[in-house]
Amino acid sequence: MSVEEVKEAPLEQEPQQEAKEPEPAVTYKAIVLTGFGGYDKLKVELKKDVPAPKSGEILVRVKACGLNFADLMARQGLYDRLPSSPPLVPGMECSGLVETIGDDVTDRKVGDRVIVMNRAGLWSELVVIPVSNTFLMPDGMSFEEAAAIPVNYVTAYMMIYDFANLRPNQSILIHMAAGGVGTAATQLCKIVKDVTIFGTASASKHEIIKEQGVTHPIDYSTLDYAEEVRKISPNGVDIVLDPLGGGDTTKGYNLLKPMGKIVLYGKYHCNTELLELL
Repeated sequence: MSVEEVKEAPLEQEPQQEAKEPEPAVTYKAIVLTGFGGYDKLKVELKKDVPAPKSGEILVRVKACGLNFADLMARQGLYDRLPSSPPLVPGMECSGLVETIGDDVTDRKVGDRVIVMNRAGLWSELVVIPVSNTFLMPDGMSFEEAAAIPVNYVTAYMMIYDFANLRPNQSILIHMAAGGVGTAATQLCKIVKDVTIFGTASASKHEIIKEQGVTHPIDYSTLDYAEEVRKISPNGVDIVLDPLGGGDTTKGYNLLKPMGKIVLYGKYHCNTELLELL
């Protein structure tokens, strides 16, 4: 072909690429604590883009979350274990499905059902968490059951078996026996043979705590629980689980048998007194 023919030859046009529409941003919801105070400080916010797990982390799609007394304290600015000041996402326990695994994660895989613990950040549809903060869920356990386990049952387990060293034929006083930790403690006590359980709760909850395993329910709102314990067990009890603090710690200590143990795990009275001053 001559130069002239090349010049006159029609130029081949490159195929035009169809313009692609931008992919919609992935969003997920999270509950954000915008400041310390009442329920109005909690807002549902829409977050953009899926968080990516780093080495040793996994991404979990949350199916259920737990709500604990510590979360209520945190909302009011009375819990000093939060990782930062507001705004932040609260939530100390949840359960869900593993969606992505980061590098160096060998003991979890996509699709695993997991229980998650953390100081905060779990009231969200998607969470990135160190794999060491997760536990595989047993077969047959619901997500709701799994999300209720970490804070209450780990607390109760450590108090009863690690600190108090509960033994057969001993007795124990469980305050707030109808609450989360109280329910967990009652159930865990039943694993040990012939344990006598005194449990305080309002009268309307006595049938419930008896079904859980409390031997002697006591209405703390109308009776002196120390006197009621002494009527049944004049020598007192072997163990007291105390989430109350204040004067009740002294009462609990005075209820102990020789070599008895009182385990302090809360300060309900101190917090309520502080709130009254605010």
